[in-house]
Amino acid sequence: MESGVPNDIPVRSFGPLVWVDGATAHYLESILEAGLRQSYAKNSPVPEQVRMFAKHVSEVAWEYRMSVEHSSGASGANATSSMHVRPARRMMDTQEVADLAHISRNGVAEAARRGRLVATRGGGRWEFDPTDVETWLATRAQGVGNE
Repeated sequence: MESGVPNDIPVRSFGPLVWVDGATAHYLESILEAGLRQSYAKNSPVPEQVRMFAKHVSEVAWEYRMSVEHSSGASGANATSSMHVRPARRMMDTQEVADLAHISRNGVAEAARRGRLVATRGGGRWEFDPTDVETWLATRAQGVGNE
């Protein structure tokens, strides 16, 4: 799978049938987190295999984000030396994204609703991963996906 990611990004197998690269894990992580939150909120049982799968996807996604930061020279690149310590994932809210994109909060929410900007909905609010916001901003700067 060609994703424009450096070749040293780990690709992991979860059981005999599922292979996930870092970029895919990054997107799957948001989906799994939202689903698990809903299950926990409804007191629905979550099978151990699902929790373990979500944990492994999250680890691969974190390694991917660290490698992207490392390749871009961003701070936090030294965190790859201690992979067992996983920092909390900081999400952005609609106002933060709007300020970066120089558009209204409604414009950000519309981009999320239409699937142009990857987002999760938590507690009635949109949440955005900074890596996804950077990708979206770069796409907008190139004129792709603008309304």
